[in-house]
Order: sequence, then C-alpha cells, then structure tokens
Amino acid sequence: MKKGYIYRQDKPVHWSSSSRTALAEAELEYRDDHQSKSVYVKLPVINSTLNSQEGLKDNLYILIWTTTPWTLPANQAVSINPNIEYSIVCPNNDTLMTQNNYIIATKRLDALQKILGTELNVKFTFKGQQLIGTTYIHPISEKQCKIIDASHITEESGTGLVHIAPGHGMEDYEACKKFDILTFCPVDKFGIFTSEVGESTFEVENFKHKYSYDWRTKKPIILRATPQWFANVEAFKQQAIKLLEDVKMVPKSARYRSLYHEGVPIPVFYESETDVPLLTDSSVEHIIEIFKKHGSDGWWKLDDQELLAPEYKNNGKTYRKGNDTMDVWFDSGVSWTFILEQTKKKKNLILQHLYLEGSDQHRGWFQSSLLASVAVNDKAPYSTLITHGFVMDEQGQKMSKSLGNVINPSTVIKGGKNEPAYGVDVLRLKNIMSQVGENIRKYRNLNNFKYNQLVEYEKLNLIDKYMLHETYNCGKNIKIFYDEYAFNKVVQALNNLSNVLLSAFYFDIVKDRLYADHITSQSRRNVLTVLYHILNIYTISLSPIVPYLAEEIYGDYKNIRHKENDSVFKLGWYDLNNQLLQQEWNTLKHLRSEVNQLLEAARKDKPIKSSLEANVELYVNSTELLQLLQNHDATTSLSSE
Repeated sequence: MKKGYIYRQDKPVHWSSSSRTALAEAELEYRDDHQSKSVYVKLPVINSTLNSQEGLKDNLYILIWTTTPWTLPANQAVSINPNIEYSIVCPNNDTLMTQNNYIIATKRLDALQKILGTELNVKFTFKGQQLIGTTYIHPISEKQCKIIDASHITEESGTGLVHIAPGHGMEDYEACKKFDILTFCPVDKFGIFTSEVGESTFEVENFKHKYSYDWRTKKPIILRATPQWFANVEAFKQQAIKLLEDVKMVPKSARYRSLYHEGVPIPVFYESETDVPLLTDSSVEHIIEIFKKHGSDGWWKLDDQELLAPEYKNNGKTYRKGNDTMDVWFDSGVSWTFILEQTKKKKNLILQHLYLEGSDQHRGWFQSSLLASVAVNDKAPYSTLITHGFVMDEQGQKMSKSLGNVINPSTVIKGGKNEPAYGVDVLRLKNIMSQVGENIRKYRNLNNFKYNQLVEYEKLNLIDKYMLHETYNCGKNIKIFYDEYAFNKVVQALNNLSNVLLSAFYFDIVKDRLYADHITSQSRRNVLTVLYHILNIYTISLSPIVPYLAEEIYGDYKNIRHKENDSVFKLGWYDLNNQLLQQEWNTLKHLRSEVNQLLEAARKDKPIKSSLEANVELYVNSTELLQLLQNHDATTSLSSE
C-alpha cells in the first residue's frame, strides 16, 4: 500500500451468479461444448456520410453478432476494423423487410447468406475507416453511441462489426477506456437481467463454443463490472519476470507454460454517507494488531467500532467495514512470510527455497507467491520450482470430487471397499512408476541375506570389485537424479541394478560361493561384504521414496557395524569418492565385452551350449594389461605370449 500498488476501480471481473462472488482466473474451468444463443442485431445508423447515398437515409443499419445477447443493454459502442472492406447489402426476401440495408464485412457475405437463408444483394462497398466516428441508435435505450476503431477485428466470424459492452469484458473495457466511454453494467449479483432485446433482433442461432465455468458450482459465469480492489501488477510485472530467470524450473518446460466471507479480508472502511474508502497506514496497522489477537476471522466477528482505529472514531464521520476479500490465492501466496519468520526464530534452521506443486499452480500459488514477494521484497520467494503431474482415474481423467472419480489415498493405504491395504510405501512408489508390488518384493529380497564379518576391499575377488564399482557408479547417478528431482529415474536406476547387475549377473555367479562354501570362508565373506555395501546404497537411495521399507531394512542390518546410527535418515549420503572408482575398470569392462562376443559366437556355431562350458585363454600383447590382470588374479593362468 505504501508503494501505491493498491487501488479501487470498476472493472469487469469473472462473476459467478451461482455463488454470487468474483472469481480469479485460477478458479475457472473451461468447457468446449457450451451452448449459447448467438444473435444478429440490427442497429440504425445516423449521421454518416453513407446516409447521403440514394435510398439509405432512413433505412441503413449496421449488423452486429454476439454470443452474449444479455450484454446488449450494456452496449456502449460498436467497433470496426478501418482496414477491412465492408458492403452495404439488401436481403432479397420480403419476410426480412427488403427495404432495409445492412452493413457487413464483404468476406462474410457467403456465410451470412447461408445463416440468414436469403440472398444478399451488394449495393455499395467501402473501407471501414469511413464509418469511424459514425453514430448509431442503442438497441434498448434509444441513446446515440459511436462506432470506434479496433484494428484487431477479423473477418473469420460474425459480421465484421463487434458489439462493445465495457461492463462485461476486459477487451471491451480497455477499448472504451481509450475513448473515455463510461462503463455500464445493468446485471445484478444474482445474474438477473429483466430487460429484453426487443425488436432489434434480426436472427437467432445456437452456437457451440468454449466457455468459462465456476470450478465449485460447475455453472457458467459471466463478466460483470463491479467495484474491486486491485494490486497494480503492471508496476512490477517486468521485475517479476526478470527474477524468474534465476529460478530453477523442474521440469525445464515448466518455464514456458500460462468474494467469499472466508479467506483474508481487505481491511478497508467506507464512509457511510459518501462511500469514500478509508485505507491508511494507521487504519491498517490497527487491524494488524487485532488480527494478531483474533486472527483474520476477527474482521467478521468483531463490530465496526472495535475494528476502527481510535483516531477515526470521533472525527464527525461514521464508517462501515467492507465485505471484500483478497483474491483466493492471496493467503497461500504470502505463506513465505511465515517461513521467513521461523528462520528468524531458529538461527540454525536451513531454508530451502523450493516450491512443489502441480502444473495448475503456475497460474495459482506459484504466480501469486512471486507477485506478492516482488511487490514487498523486490525478490522471488523461491529459487526452485518443481512441477509434478496428476494422478488420473482408470479412464485417464483428472480426479475431481464433483465427478466422483477420486481414489482416496487412505483407501490405498488402509484398504476398504473390498480393496486390500497396500501401505504408505506402495502408494508413494506408485506415484513414480508401475509394477509396484514386484519392485517392493525385489527390494525386500535383498534384505534376506544375513551378514557376519566384512572383509577389506583389497581381499575381494575381481568379480566382487567389479560389482562394487558398478554399484557405486549407480549410486553416483542416483545422486545426480535426486539433485535434478528426477525421482522416476532414481527408481529406474535401482531396478536396473537389481534386475540386470544383481539378479541376472552377480547372483548367478556367486550363488555357489554364498550357499555351498563354508560359512567362515574367505570367498563367502567376500560376497557378504559386497552385498552389505550394495544394500547400504540401496537403502539410502530408497529412503526418500519408500521411507518405511528403508527403515525396516536398515533396522535388520544396522548392528553389523559398531556405532551405526539408529535411523537410515541419520546416515547422510554415501561417499562416492573412494578407491573403487578407478580408470582401470574401463579396460576390464572392454575386455569382458570382447570375451562375451566370442562366447556368443561359439554358442551360435554349437561348439558349446553355455558359456559355463568354456575355458577362456587370454593371449595378452600388452605388459600393462598383463599386469592389470595379474593384480586382480583374473585367471588361473596368465601369459604374455
């Protein structure tokens, strides 16, 4: 308010007659199958150079088309494109009063002949510029109105002339504002309008088109000019847009998207006799102190005198409190103020400037938070925006209470309606990927291995070291995915590690060592050591997504090592900067790939049925490669021949 952003003015707003309140853009739903009665209305033209043409003095009309005939009494002007060619036409049909002449856009001639069901004879053509400033008779009140310039008008629909009602549309409002034409709105808060269009109606037809509905009542809305309080967003819009350049958007495509007695009241009073608003620093500061004690509900519960600041109680005037409330997004849009207050109270509190919501909040919470913060603090309230998708019903439709297709999360977790209880982790993982039950079972199976004594890395076999190397690479990628908020990729990486590296590769190779070797043997302990490290990475990686399962698994193996934390969430992230990540593994992986290709060729040629039947002999012509293989004891016999 101190910056001059707040003002009051009559403006068209989205008005719900069914709930008798103004609606924000975010509270609208759009339907493509709305049916309207579109009308063609004739308006007598006077004081035009065209009236001087022979036979046009008293029977010349402009023909307008509108899908909102109820706005005709609020007509204040007709707009025309000065660059479009128009024609004066006469219907070739006695039932349509052939003595009358009508002005339409020339390119609309064929379409209008079909709609009106008669041939239209062209008498005269001219540019729209010739009609600018011409007056016509209002369809209801008989007052004189002007034809104004509007170069945005097209010849794609209607007649090429547009009815302007500034009290029922923002475009009309802005068009009339340029010419100082007053706003007029004869529709009340109930949406009741008793006047009739009258004899000016020329033709009526059904028209199917996209239209706005109230998201609560599911009823169509209207545009209606009412006294409203506004924040002048234009004053800081460009600054807000510029500040968004420094905000991280997840996904990146999100960067390019587009009055109840409930909620936050506008703390304004009005003089009882003059209706002049009272909104000053002192009056607002007094209300703030009251809200600290009673909350914002105090505005509705306390009487006017209790709310009025002391300096205005005995100044010879009487005041009444207003009933207007902030936009429905305002209270959530300033939620960052509470967070900032908490950071002041707790010095060690780490604040992450991150907002997480669905794509519908780009025009809702995300936008209202940004605009409110820029207006007050000249900065964005967040550094990162994460946009998630929506859970759909079985038909792929967005869930809605009004449609009755909502799947209650508590039913998924606890069961009900003949459905089993799946638990919290299944629900969380379901939001990231499918085949939840199978994945959960695989994660649990990893915990079935029991551990005794762990061994040092240097004592591991080559295959064990290779498996650890691949696991740590997977962990490194998972850390990147979490930093990018790509939770689905986290699960995909873990499933790849489980299905490809563990189940199909490592488990198949080490099962004899694990189940047949002596319980205290070095080879078996090697496998257990590898599985311990793999399970640790698995558990930590899973914990943000399926916390209960991760905590359960960790509870089974946390005592293997001394001084372990009592919760997986106290472990922190695993350290990937260790000796396991070595460049030599690229060489070993390449060698393994070459050997596998030869074994596959042998299987195709039938010398062997399985790679387990083969004895591989390596002939190495590189001293470095020979040394590498000897260091890892990769084969029974090594030679540089």
